[in-house]
Amino acid sequence: MPIYEQANRYADGQQHTLPDDFYSSQYFIDKTIEFISSNVEDDKPCFAYIPFQAVHMPVRAPREFSDKYTGVYDEGWTVMRNKRRVAAERAGIIPRGTETVVTPGTLDWDSLSEEQKRHHARRMEVYAGMVDAMDMHIGRLMTYLESIGEYDKLGGNSALFKGDYKIVINRTQRETEWGLFNIRTDPGEATNIAQEQPDLLNEMLADYENYVRANNVLPMPEGYNRTGSILGEALIELRQQ
Repeated sequence: MPIYEQANRYADGQQHTLPDDFYSSQYFIDKTIEFISSNVEDDKPCFAYIPFQAVHMPVRAPREFSDKYTGVYDEGWTVMRNKRRVAAERAGIIPRGTETVVTPGTLDWDSLSEEQKRHHARRMEVYAGMVDAMDMHIGRLMTYLESIGEYDKLGGNSALFKGDYKIVINRTQRETEWGLFNIRTDPGEATNIAQEQPDLLNEMLADYENYVRANNVLPMPEGYNRTGSILGEALIELRQQ
């Protein structure tokens, strides 16, 4: 039952009307690109926050995305859950033998009627379509940032990839040392092997320093706190308005 007679939407303090073909994931990226483009010549840093509505209710996706997953979920969530657990174990994302915890209230797939199974399978297809569409539109933003030379300026941490390996620093507030990970056998970056392979770490650090010099990358300030810096700068900006 609707709570309000109409949905009131605003942009820049003014009442706003959405386009007839509105789909939130597409629209949010359209507007983000519009906002960045309108200020691209001022040579000032920008902050963009994109709070996707996907994948919240209502579960909706353009048919070209959801139809890509037709039949994928016909076996039901019990079989899919086990397949994904096994795949995650093989990929090293979770330890082997991890126990699966089923959310209380989850229906027994085998107890459902054929009509119910078709309904829930299609619902999962549409949900997957929502994720797929969101991912595609994020890719649109990345492509746009690359086109204006701003893509490499993203983030607040540092990382370098080389073959199966990755070095990274400042993933968390308290991280002060570079970590080395084998992203082929450990895609979840759970095991830091910097101590075990110092020669490789030093080799990749040298590669990173070469990149820094070639691209004029500014160093992180001493004691840099990524979360604190982001929040602090935002508060300062708000106070000046």
